[in-house]
Amino acid sequence: ALAVEAAAARVRAEKREAWPEPTIGARYSHEGGPGPDENVWLFTLQVPIPLWNRNQAGRARAEAALEAAKAERSTLHLQWRARLERIAANVDAAAERVGIYADRVLPALDRNLTLIRRAYELGEIDINTVSQTRERVLDTQMRAIEAHADYYRTLADLEAAVGTEFGAALGEVNR
Repeated sequence: ALAVEAAAARVRAEKREAWPEPTIGARYSHEGGPGPDENVWLFTLQVPIPLWNRNQAGRARAEAALEAAKAERSTLHLQWRARLERIAANVDAAAERVGIYADRVLPALDRNLTLIRRAYELGEIDINTVSQTRERVLDTQMRAIEAHADYYRTLADLEAAVGTEFGAALGEVNR
């Protein structure tokens, strides 16, 4: 925005250069004679007529620089918007992943773990099966923790990009 403002100021300055610069002058001379016409005062006003040289080159350069600055600003806005949308999509995806783990996967694992314990207590399965099942449960819990970490990382990226904190969004995910 500052580059566009500076370029617009240069355009205005170059347009002012196209106007003629009048010259005002005064002159006094003394002629060698005894009469009252000896002292001569001469005043001049010179105004050039800008028929050909109206600073076309300087104005064209300034206007081209203004258009380039506007195009650059527009490009930066589009890039910034795309970056923010990408980061926001990452936050949404991470929040959805956390929600899936919290609503579906972890409760199902808890039920399965309870059933495995009962089956072991009843002697229907051996300790090796219980051990393998617990290992899968721990792996799934680690993936759930990684999903939370991804969510917080992407949220921190969004906060850094926007420049503000989203404390209310953290409460929604920590259900």
